Amino acid sequence: MRIALLLMILAALLVIPAPSIACSCVPPLPEFKTPLKLAELAAEHADAVFEGTVSRAELKWNAIEAQVGDLVSASMEQDYPHMLVSFDAPRFYRGKQPASVQVRTGLGGGDCGYRFEVGKRYLVYAYSNTAGELATGICSDTALIEDSEINLQFLRGEPIVSDARYSRRRVEPGTLCGRAIHNGLSSEDGQVYLFNVAENSPVPSDEADLDDSGSFCATDLTPGKYRLLLVDGTNDAPTAFAFLTNAGQPADIATVEVTAGRSNPLLTLEVPIQNTFSITGKVQLRNASTLPEDCRVFLLNADHELFVLSYSQNIGPNGSFTIPRVISGKYWAFVEIESDNSLEWQTKKMEVEVTENIANLSLQLVKK
Repeated sequence: MRIALLLMILAALLVIPAPSIACSCVPPLPEFKTPLKLAELAAEHADAVFEGTVSRAELKWNAIEAQVGDLVSASMEQDYPHMLVSFDAPRFYRGKQPASVQVRTGLGGGDCGYRFEVGKRYLVYAYSNTAGELATGICSDTALIEDSEINLQFLRGEPIVSDARYSRRRVEPGTLCGRAIHNGLSSEDGQVYLFNVAENSPVPSDEADLDDSGSFCATDLTPGKYRLLLVDGTNDAPTAFAFLTNAGQPADIATVEVTAGRSNPLLTLEVPIQNTFSITGKVQLRNASTLPEDCRVFLLNADHELFVLSYSQNIGPNGSFTIPRVISGKYWAFVEIESDNSLEWQTKKMEVEVTENIANLSLQLVKK
């Protein structure tokens, strides 16, 4: 549920278009069912087709790159966050052939983004977007190179020797289990989020619920290294958190190697007691006298590894708001507008250091 909240916040604050939250792909027509026809269709509709090794995956978002105090759009119809993935040693089958190439994709977790892993080689089907950038997603035939045998045979002019649509290898998933302890007792209210280190995405690749004993199990995990984050509290108001850390080194976030086809060692996540603070404030207007309808204030943790520690609150008709329990830390504060005239507004990016109760926090809306 908190992932859904995060995606809603990203959808509004980071301006992901709302329909993309529930990604669905249109299946091919019945006449495109043979491996050859499907390979032809994939290549025909792509502006660029290449194989390449991922050298870097970066989160891109105007609100992150903006300086504190800068104005950014208050509309969810403007710009949206994405991953910019760089490939080395590309071999092109279609399109321009630069020495290196960058492709835009979503964050994953419901926005149709393809989860690329650094160091792995892929066959990429990319499309030119309205800005002239190459983009791809899970609805394309983009896949790991070792899972793209049939498409590679077609692209290289080789005989297609498999009758199956996908000659993709079966990778046995892994399982990761453990127990959460909060203040010496089993934690019952919370979730464990798993971040695939190689993806470098702020959206977790998997999650697991806690049972009554504080135990959790994440199954069907893609083998690889993961960071684990436990968030305690209700779905829309996190009140404590803890990363899995190396023993005796609380500042050193540990990674866990998930191995294919086996259960991995049981883990213990200890959640310390953490203070929470209330934040009250008001939205100030410039160049307008009336607050627009459907306004919300967002607090987004300034550490992209902690984006799940985010808060949202409706703004009252007089511009006031209260967020009652916020974990200490550094946050960015924004105002988001969902009404029809949202494109007319900008919000000032503010930085808030939460170490005590905050009263009279002033956020600004500016009408263009």
